[in-house]
Amino acid sequence: MWSTPLFLLLVTTSLIALWIGIPRQVRALVRLRGIPADRLRISIVVGVIQNLIFAIIAAILGILFGRRAGLHAPVFEAIANGDLPWMTLGNLIIPAALIGAVAAFSLITLYYGVFRPQIDRDIVLLTERLRLEMGISTRVLIGGVYEEILYRWGLMGLFAWIGAILTGTTSTAVLWISNLIAAFLFSLAHLPGATALGFSPPRELVSMSLAINILGGLVFGWLFWRYGLFASMVAHALFHIIFLPFERYVIDR
Repeated sequence: MWSTPLFLLLVTTSLIALWIGIPRQVRALVRLRGIPADRLRISIVVGVIQNLIFAIIAAILGILFGRRAGLHAPVFEAIANGDLPWMTLGNLIIPAALIGAVAAFSLITLYYGVFRPQIDRDIVLLTERLRLEMGISTRVLIGGVYEEILYRWGLMGLFAWIGAILTGTTSTAVLWISNLIAAFLFSLAHLPGATALGFSPPRELVSMSLAINILGGLVFGWLFWRYGLFASMVAHALFHIIFLPFERYVIDR
């Protein structure tokens, strides 16, 4: 089951995403919080190394355990085997894009129609400015690439394998439960962003973050087990691409 080429490909992909995304993420925090510039370089290095370690662990977990539970990354596996994944891409790109777009517009409606009006105006504007300051490349690479390797490939794969061991089968129920656990952890990981901005997140912001990210994580997880890792990456990246113009319009207004 072990595949060194697949491992190296997933880790290299994560490293590229982190190498481009983390510096812009840190610079956004520096601009918004006025953090001394001399702390910038060390924050970037620490951020890249720390998250790369998580990516290495996730790559190992997915290869050793996720694939045994029937979860795969057909595009990456084809490339790792020296093949061109055109056929695989053709089978997944349309459903991933369509489902990702529907999920994006649904979550955006939920955000602006239900949650945003309940959150303190200054706090919600600060969190939105942070996302805009990071830029679309950071959101696509960190969210759409790195987070999918970490939470879907690594954690969901591990939980699906554990569920299969406990129940004796990789049933739909096992996959949904593993998907839900990974989505919940995915949502929790977004809460420290408020702390990084210098305030304790209010209950309304916590509720919004949990709801939006759990629902989004469930969609990405379903695409992962149905079509493979690249499909969840496409949908996750598309969410950020569609969300961006809405945020720009609201902030500008």
